[in-house]
Amino acid sequence: MGRRAPLYAGACPRAIFSFLPDEEIDKILSKVELIKYTKNTVIDKDEIWKTIKETRKLGYTISYSELAEETYAIGAPIMDYTGNVAGSLSIVGPENRLNDDTIDLYVSEVLKATRGISRALGYRG
Repeated sequence: MGRRAPLYAGACPRAIFSFLPDEEIDKILSKVELIKYTKNTVIDKDEIWKTIKETRKLGYTISYSELAEETYAIGAPIMDYTGNVAGSLSIVGPENRLNDDTIDLYVSEVLKATRGISRALGYRG
């Protein structure tokens, strides 16, 4: 909570990054140094765009040890009344507790929470 992270890696920041306008994403990617924090951090711009498109399609994103080893995270955007991304919510845990076997339950809970917050902010999409 409250720490800085690159927008291109990790579930919480990527949930925000993916729902920015394409032009803004391009601008950020052209200026930022893409750092590989772990072996799973994606720093190829084409691969980052693939992940962004997948995140937009699903409405959430999953991070497998992208910022810290042996962590698993699920993140989803919080939208405001204008339809713009206002923030994100994520859950992070060790791989032995948050993993492929438990993913569906946690994705459902994250989406339920972010949809509720978005509605409270006036989002109607």
